[in-house]
Amino acid sequence: MEFVLNELAFHGQFAAAAEAHAALRGLLAWRSLIHKHGFVLRSSSRLLDQRLTTTATVRDIVNTWKDPSLRGLMITWMSKEGPFWDRDRWHSEDDYFECRGQVVTDHGLAEAALAVSRGQPREMISLSPSDWEETPLKVNWHVSDAEQATYELWNVWRDSDLPSRISQHQVAPASWAELHSWAIRTCEHLLFSDDVIEPLSRHPFSKGAAERLQELLLVLNRLKKSFGSDGKLSESGMRLLQDHFVGDKAWFTDSSDSEKNTFGNALTFNHPTEPGVPLFCPWHGKVKIGQLRIHFSYPIRHDKPIYVVYIGPKKTKR
Repeated sequence: MEFVLNELAFHGQFAAAAEAHAALRGLLAWRSLIHKHGFVLRSSSRLLDQRLTTTATVRDIVNTWKDPSLRGLMITWMSKEGPFWDRDRWHSEDDYFECRGQVVTDHGLAEAALAVSRGQPREMISLSPSDWEETPLKVNWHVSDAEQATYELWNVWRDSDLPSRISQHQVAPASWAELHSWAIRTCEHLLFSDDVIEPLSRHPFSKGAAERLQELLLVLNRLKKSFGSDGKLSESGMRLLQDHFVGDKAWFTDSSDSEKNTFGNALTFNHPTEPGVPLFCPWHGKVKIGQLRIHFSYPIRHDKPIYVVYIGPKKTKR
């Protein structure tokens, strides 16, 4: 789960520098609260140049602060630390996103909407007062002349709302056991082997790897529930396949023919619901941190579960 700062809510709306100063201090407090609970606040790398009053930018306001540590904290965040969605962006300048009748391509709203389309939860953070005090924000993605998709993004602008939104989402696991419990509880459309997490018990815990495993499992879960009553994948399901199962940077891939020949036994698992029946699962999700893999049944069908049979170190190491 990530929050995205809505830079469109910086539009010169403050009448005085003191009001803008208070809003920025509040934003720092929000960022601290988000990080405290294990979540991420992404922003644009151009925030320092956004206007807060008719004449002053964020940089202008921050440079008037007398406290050097506070001033340095804000400057470091907005110019160096981020994380910045526009330095590793998913949508391009040629995409067409709009919200409330305004084109929002090249803004955080578009990036958040595209992330949601790929199965990654995102919520927005907006300054108050601003022109963006409403929720949800409906972002329309004009995929083509004939196709349009709409994504509703929860938007937070009141102090009282942020804690409740944070509580709505699962905190990153602190152990492999917590990851397992989260997966069973959250990914209701996946069927896990009883010993699926056992290989990880001998592997050092990594928070980054655990969060990546969560991302992969959420995509599989969303893909499984994207089948319609007619047994066909919905448009969003087809996009998940295209985004994550196709191309050189695909999150999920089949093992190569040589790997299947060499490691056929290692890629064969006990069937989760049919004792004594082998289940060949060369398809896998990839985690670079620690070279971890998720092996699951494929192809994915509307009338059969996705069996997740293995989560652990890469099994095809030569």
